[in-house]
Amino acid sequence: MIRVVALVLPFISLSLFPWPLTVLLAILAGWYEPLIPVSIGLLADMLYMNASVSCLPVWSLAGVLVSAVTSYVRSQMRTGMMY
Repeated sequence: MIRVVALVLPFISLSLFPWPLTVLLAILAGWYEPLIPVSIGLLADMLYMNASVSCLPVWSLAGVLVSAVTSYVRSQMRTGMMY
């Protein structure tokens, strides 16, 4: 149940809470499912991107970066040796 809440809460926080909380929740959800930050970034760009200001999808690129980092960390923690 906690896992479902952790995966759904970033999507809800995108429209209700300030962006730093959404980023934090996306990073935490990325621990369970690495593609959640990418989808949060895509949704944020679709909702809030203004084409006259910038044509670069900043939130999507940030989501890809966070997903890459969380995927790398998860892979290292699963296969790493404990000393």
